[in-house]
Amino acid sequence: MPKTTDDLGHAPENPIPANTSWDSKHVLLYLFVALVFFAALLLSLTISEPKELKDILRDIAIAVGPVWMLGLLYQHFLFKEIRLASSQASADALLRQTQPLIDSIKASAREVQTEVENMMHLRELGIQRAFRTRKDAMPLVLHWLRAEKAEIAIVGTSLRGFFWEEVGDPEVAEIFKAKAKEQNRSLKFKIILTHPAFSDLRQKLERLHRPEDFQISMEIRESVERLLEFGIKPAEIHFARATPTCFAIKTTSYMLINPYPIENQALASFCIIVGNDEGRNQIYSSFAENHFVFDSANCTRLAGGTPGDIDRVFSETLEHLGAYAPPDHGKAHR
Repeated sequence: MPKTTDDLGHAPENPIPANTSWDSKHVLLYLFVALVFFAALLLSLTISEPKELKDILRDIAIAVGPVWMLGLLYQHFLFKEIRLASSQASADALLRQTQPLIDSIKASAREVQTEVENMMHLRELGIQRAFRTRKDAMPLVLHWLRAEKAEIAIVGTSLRGFFWEEVGDPEVAEIFKAKAKEQNRSLKFKIILTHPAFSDLRQKLERLHRPEDFQISMEIRESVERLLEFGIKPAEIHFARATPTCFAIKTTSYMLINPYPIENQALASFCIIVGNDEGRNQIYSSFAENHFVFDSANCTRLAGGTPGDIDRVFSETLEHLGAYAPPDHGKAHR
């Protein structure tokens, strides 16, 4: 095969191989015209009668003589150079016309490569999906909850926007009821609500986007009462002594992480889905250890399901919990 590039990968000076078959045909044609010329010339010189035939042969010789001579000269000296120049000009024109398309394809290829690298990085961390709001992710979450056999863990403020039929997803309540009342159930609930003593720290911020009259502490209490009615055990409900940072749901296979905006509810914020696949669960493992702190010393446990047990939790204050100490202004002047 003809060599199309040199050792450095550059195109050769003459990238278009000569068409030797076509060149040979041209030469044969010119040689045939030359034979006609010589034959007509010789016959015109040797024939004397009739005079008309002699004149015709002479005219033929004069007519075709320059053709074969100029043709052979053209074929030998100019034909290959003209073909090469014409082909090179066509190639250059084609390249100029297609260069913008080539550049666009290269840019698109780079973008695709970057996107693939980003997706692979997210996949290595365990991030599977992202949603603009929690509501958009709920069909997927409902599927997890129905399929889960071992543990459902939730961290939130009151869970009002999660399972209350009035503002949340009524299917969550139905799933909780069905799973909580299974006979000899092995599935465990681990629900962490915000301690009511800390709810006032959140109250004024959420009020900016909630026009209705509400008390977060009362919403927490109502959620506790509803969960107990579903059949969830008091020991499965704890209260985190901290203001909320991320609403989160965890099963043995998946986790939803839904940050709280400072001035709005988490249900209006974006959320991400992470998986617990082996080797791709860095975020899942980290958040499971540091956010789903069900048995932490920073949580208050619900001792029982009676109104008195609930009252004891809701009667605790920040001062009582040691989370807040009023400044001693007198000491500042001593």
